[in-house]
Amino acid sequence: MRQTSLAAILLVFASIAPGDIVPASAQVTVDLKALDAVPPPSAPPVRPPAKPRPAKPNPAVGVKQAAPARSASPRPQANAPIANPPIANPPAANPPASRPPLPTAPPPTANLPPQPGPTPQPVPALVPPPVSATAKGGGAPFAGGLRVTFGGGAGELSPASETALKEFIQTVPQSEATTFNVQAYSAGTAEDPSTARRLSLSRGLSVRSVLMGAGVPSSRIYVRALGTASGAGPADRADVTALGANAPATAAATAGSATP
Repeated sequence: MRQTSLAAILLVFASIAPGDIVPASAQVTVDLKALDAVPPPSAPPVRPPAKPRPAKPNPAVGVKQAAPARSASPRPQANAPIANPPIANPPAANPPASRPPLPTAPPPTANLPPQPGPTPQPVPALVPPPVSATAKGGGAPFAGGLRVTFGGGAGELSPASETALKEFIQTVPQSEATTFNVQAYSAGTAEDPSTARRLSLSRGLSVRSVLMGAGVPSSRIYVRALGTASGAGPADRADVTALGANAPATAAATAGSATP
């Protein structure tokens, strides 16, 4: 009702043009009892209460389990004495066995058969030096030792050369430091140097045989076969020198320094 009255008033004002506004007066009548005739709004429908949902278990919150029942046995006290089990009687120890008496007599001596000693090896006989009664040559001292001459094309020593070598060895003090050098030469041609070298080697070995026969070890004799490199001396010769701490002071016999 109130809404209808207000709408009529607004419609009246809206129908009046702006130039047609004239002072006027109006009377509005309000019926207060009309508001009481308006029915009250209907109440919302009542919903039945919702059923409670079962609560889900929370895994984060652990459910306290009932602690296991403790045994009714009393706890041992801290100062309570511990009861040791009874110890059975140990078995009786066996008495030590009696030791045998120590021997008073010395043990018997073992008689072993004699063992044969090493068999002595036979000493090889020395090869006599190649000395020929018909050979030419001899021996003569020179500056530094002894010079032994040979016949042309021959490698044997003459009896005079052998005697001169033995006398020379007697003048040299024998010691471990004394050595003998033998330098042998031979005449030859430049076209066939090997023949002269072989002949000079044969002459050096002949002199070495005389030295070894006089007691000089072979390890202290050095032979050099020089072939045709005889220098200014005779071509068919062998120069023997002694070197060492106890040997007489000598100059090295060389092909250039030797004199005939």
